[in-house]
Amino acid sequence: MIRLQRTNFTNKDFVKLVEFLDADLKIRDGADHDFYDQFNKINGLQHVVIAYENEKPLGCGAFKMHPENVVEIKRMYMAPSYRRRGIAAKILNELETWATEIHQQKCILETGKQQPEAIELYKNISQKGFNAETKKELVLAIKTEHLALTSIAFLKAVVELLKQGSGSRGSHLVLEEDGIEIHPDVIDKSTDTPLRFKPENEELRKSILCIEYDDSLPDLFKNWNIELRKAPTERKAFEPAWQDYRDRKIYS
Repeated sequence: MIRLQRTNFTNKDFVKLVEFLDADLKIRDGADHDFYDQFNKINGLQHVVIAYENEKPLGCGAFKMHPENVVEIKRMYMAPSYRRRGIAAKILNELETWATEIHQQKCILETGKQQPEAIELYKNISQKGFNAETKKELVLAIKTEHLALTSIAFLKAVVELLKQGSGSRGSHLVLEEDGIEIHPDVIDKSTDTPLRFKPENEELRKSILCIEYDDSLPDLFKNWNIELRKAPTERKAFEPAWQDYRDRKIYS
């Protein structure tokens, strides 16, 4: 029988499981491991869940607290011989329950492209969803869905801008060996030298990228560009200015 235990980063079983996780990720991530590893420290994690069977630790997960009632799922791991048994989903569900109990409203969940087991788990949750048994849980589920869709829209907009050759902008940065330095403190930790970025393509400032939700499309969103509208030079009260905008007399 699987037993879930709530604990924190000082738990010896959690520390050992994380060692297995880091060893696995070092192989999967390859040259990118040192970059990802800096974001995966366990010190200070006060919300940890461990799965046991016959008192043997099988897997773990945790969440990190962020401002504005947001938590981030961290350090999800399951021993290879115990995967595909639904245990990781139980851990994730327990973390969600715990976060809800302490009045957290949003959850950030990320994984690496070299972790197919985690991707499969999160896809399964996406397809089947979580049961909402109360009105509060239903409202929370709707908020979570809207947050997820907003995040997807933002990422799709970034991808489209990159396709259009945007270079580095406020929403995203593009590394380039012969690019420009943006700040002396933004460094490559492996070489201790400033990172260089591809400059912004300022031509794209002449247009606005629009993105719209459309659930009839396979990727849920469509996008198009419109020319930047000219700003008015005369000052008007809100009501007549709004009417001019609707009549496309300004910003048109």
